[in-house]
Amino acid sequence: MSKAPPVIPSQGFKPQQGLITLKLEFMPLAFMLFACTPIVTINGKQQSLAWGTYAFEFPPGKYKVTVFFRYMLADQCGRNDVEFELREGETKTVSYFMWPVMFLPGSISVS
Repeated sequence: MSKAPPVIPSQGFKPQQGLITLKLEFMPLAFMLFACTPIVTINGKQQSLAWGTYAFEFPPGKYKVTVFFRYMLADQCGRNDVEFELREGETKTVSYFMWPVMFLPGSISVS
């Protein structure tokens, strides 16, 4: 019978980070959105970002991404969210697109 190999403490080995890419876009006909700032929440942490593309490193795990913006008297226009699992070394792209109708949810997908 063979002996089990000894267990060695990790001593600083960490799981490889994953990458979440955010694409925040809107239809140019909705030109008033140039004056609005998208607000992105990732697992409860909120940040205001300009429209555009961003990349963030995160450890493997489950994530919930929510995107909305403030418009006139409404606090969460276009609000929509997506949930997914990020694995070690994986890249997930979250795409958010807002149509000209401000009070409907924006389109959001993950790939």
